[in-house]
This record gives sequence, C-alpha cells and structure tokens, in this order.
Amino acid sequence: MEDSKIIFGDMLNHFRKEKGWTMEELGEKMGKTKSAVSRWVSGNNYPKVDDIEKLTKLFDTDVETLIFGGNIEQTDDSPILSIYNQLHEPRQKRVYNYAKDQLREQNLPDNVEEFPVHYTTVRCYGSVSAGTGVFLQDEEYEEVQVAGDVPEHDFAVKVNGDSMEPMLQDGELIYVHKTSEARSGQIIIADLNGDAFVKKLYKNDQEVKLISLNQKYDDIVLRENDEFIVFGVVVLKGYKI
Repeated sequence: MEDSKIIFGDMLNHFRKEKGWTMEELGEKMGKTKSAVSRWVSGNNYPKVDDIEKLTKLFDTDVETLIFGGNIEQTDDSPILSIYNQLHEPRQKRVYNYAKDQLREQNLPDNVEEFPVHYTTVRCYGSVSAGTGVFLQDEEYEEVQVAGDVPEHDFAVKVNGDSMEPMLQDGELIYVHKTSEARSGQIIIADLNGDAFVKKLYKNDQEVKLISLNQKYDDIVLRENDEFIVFGVVVLKGYKI
C-alpha cells in the first residue's frame, strides 16, 4: 500500500463542505473575498500563517491535518498509479496538474461555462534550499508549464526542502525579483558561502539572521567572515514578500 498526502486546497474544500459553507460564506468568516478563498482551494495562492491558524479554529482541527491532510490508501494494482510511479518528478507534476484540471471541470455545474486554462512557459534556474544549502545554477534552466497567472519576475527557482513551510512547499516554483538589497522581514534568495537559500531575512544593528518558517529548523546567524550575497526577493502576484 502507498500513502498520498491530500493537498491543502483539497482539505480546505473538504472542511468547508462539511460545514455547509459556500466559498463566499467562508470568505466572510475569514475577512476575505470569495476569489481569495477560491485561489486557496485551487492552489494558486497560499494563506499566511495567521490565516491558517484562524482556519484551524473555524474548522476545529489542527494545522498538520489542515495542511497535509490524511492518508489515502492506493492499491499497487492501479494502472494509473503504476505508470505515474515510473515517471520522473517533472512529468509527475504535469500529470498531476492535468488530472486536477480534469477533476475541476468534472465538478462544474452543468450550467457553468468552462474557460480554457491558460499555461505560461517559465524558465526555472535550478533549486534553492529551504533546508541545507543547494547550488543555484547561473545559466542552465528548465522550461516548465505553469497554469494560471504568473507574476512579473526576473527569474524563477524551485524550493528544495520543508523549512519554509507552510508558506513555501518542497518542490514549489517561486518567482523572484532580482535585487542585491532587501529589507528585514522579506523572503529572500541568497548565497551563503557558496550555497543558495530561500529564507526570511532578519537584521538589526547587532546581527543578521536567515530564518526558517518551519519551527523545527534553527535560524542561521551570519558570522563576520561569511560570504553572503542577496540574489533577489520572492514575489507573489506582483507583491514582494
């Protein structure tokens, strides 16, 4: 038997339906618009930490269940699963995105017109680590297909690791505004002693730290002899975070 985690959007929709709420009603309870909730469910956006805590209280659940869901048992004799497991990770993601679009179309009411999904080709320049350091490629890139709107950005990279969860997921494609300067509190892409990281920047007159949002990871405190270069600031829907 093989376990598969339910994504956050699916869990959010599950709890919403259990309560008998429409997306608009859930938005009112959260102080958000219906479209904001819809983007959470579709996976095109992700709520902030404060919103996640509020959702757990509304649904009377815990953060782990809301974000990661339960486990779905899948039999090894499933022909689709057998083929899927033989694919490399980039192709698995294409299959998943296609299946997700098909499920969304299937669940549309008969009187709702379906609009075609818009895909954008994005150049991904390697990976940055949300755990231990990973080298960021300078020139080589991989072209990936992204559904929906893509914010203005200078380059894109993939997250490797879970230390920036729940905001940034392992394997997620993130968009970056290229800059060598960043403010304390922003999510940055940076090189530290030859390794590329995605972390929250904290700095004051006494110290500079790279902070993980996942509390099981320790902060990285920069030392005087460290080589530290900021590559850029992560952007979401045109906003720097």
